[in-house]
Amino acid sequence: MNGNHNISAVIISFNEEKLIQQCIESILPITNDIIIVDSGSTDQTVSLATAAGARVFHMPWEGYGANKNFGNSKARYDWILSIDADEILDNDLANHINNIDKNSDTIYKIKSLVNYNGKWIRHCGWYPAWKLRFFHKTIAKWNLDPVHEALIYPSGINLKELNGKLLHYSYNSVEDHKSKSTKYGKLKAESWLHSGKSIGVLKRLLGPTFKFLRTYILKLGFLDGREGYIISKMDARMIRTAIQHYNHLKKRG
Repeated sequence: MNGNHNISAVIISFNEEKLIQQCIESILPITNDIIIVDSGSTDQTVSLATAAGARVFHMPWEGYGANKNFGNSKARYDWILSIDADEILDNDLANHINNIDKNSDTIYKIKSLVNYNGKWIRHCGWYPAWKLRFFHKTIAKWNLDPVHEALIYPSGINLKELNGKLLHYSYNSVEDHKSKSTKYGKLKAESWLHSGKSIGVLKRLLGPTFKFLRTYILKLGFLDGREGYIISKMDARMIRTAIQHYNHLKKRG
């Protein structure tokens, strides 16, 4: 490893053998400290990550934010690059990170581009998606939201964009997407319940339909062709799952 000696990369993992090596290889130009927080992989994730030079820590799944914060606590350096195991840095992004003058009062945004079953998605509200992923660990940490973890940081912090892209190989098939839409739908329902949010009649009746139209029409999903239509349907399916699971949780008490 010959990367920047004041950056640590933190990755959470669970059965990520398909891309974990490529993910790590894309990070090597910028860091000599890669932390994997694994929550019980049963495939070759841990052995592949170890062979690639990462330090692997085992932690039961407590949520995205909690597991990422644990990884940050294990970092040797103060600057954290936080990415997922199915994300890969392109060369422009790695070069920019290596050459910027980092300021501790700044959090850096990275542009994410999603690959959906072999196709790069440039609409559907998926692109450009700016993610806060590069920060000084003394000024930011992840919240504990069960669905969409986000960085918590003081007011007055600057947000700056990095050049290049984070290539996100998120969905390998429609079945993979369906499985994840079920998972995220249930997590969303739990988030609604924990926050005391009520689901009105209009949300119950029209929520999935509106979600489809928002993704397919308002977010220009139709320009992504067949994949855009499928993504829009899966967005609607996620909301439908969330409402059904919310009803189930309410009845169960």
